[in-house]
Amino acid sequence: MEKVPYSKYTKELRLEAVRLVTEGGLSVGDASMRLSLPKSTLENWVRAFKAGKLQLGDAPAFMRFFS
Repeated sequence: MEKVPYSKYTKELRLEAVRLVTEGGLSVGDASMRLSLPKSTLENWVRAFKAGKLQLGDAPAFMRFFS
């Protein structure tokens, strides 16, 4: 999988990445490797989610193939 430029992370990707960690049981490191994201980026997203700044809601069904 090709890495996505910084400004191109969609809300759906952010939500699914956080979902993999919070609901899918993956570690931040495993999820970041699976999605070709920098570990620190995913750590920031998870931290924002835990602080209530990022809401999971419903990611589109096509994003659920990672689960």
